[in-house]
Amino acid sequence: MGELLVILAVLLLIAGWCFSLSARYRHRIAKWRRLLSFAALTSLTISVVEMLGGSVLLQGVDFDRRFHLIPRLALVGLAFTLVALVTGPFAHWRAVVCILPATLIVGFLWCMAVIAL
Repeated sequence: MGELLVILAVLLLIAGWCFSLSARYRHRIAKWRRLLSFAALTSLTISVVEMLGGSVLLQGVDFDRRFHLIPRLALVGLAFTLVALVTGPFAHWRAVVCILPATLIVGFLWCMAVIAL
């Protein structure tokens, strides 16, 4: 189930990037909204990459090290996800339709990583 949610979040993130980049050339969007949209997409991308990298990093680690590393990774990942949640609604509406669900999914996955510990 978690893998499907990660795949869905990545697909929504890719669609958000596509809609955000295409809206820059088609529609007149204020520069501050473009900047906040870029910040949301970048921070969400960093959070997803950290989640995937952290899962690869923690595969061969014993429980004691995993117990100390997962909360630290989750704290940073949730911080990036919170930035995406706050700045995401300022994007073009088509990008918002992709950014906000992806943000909620990634935040949920980070919370589940800490709870499953």
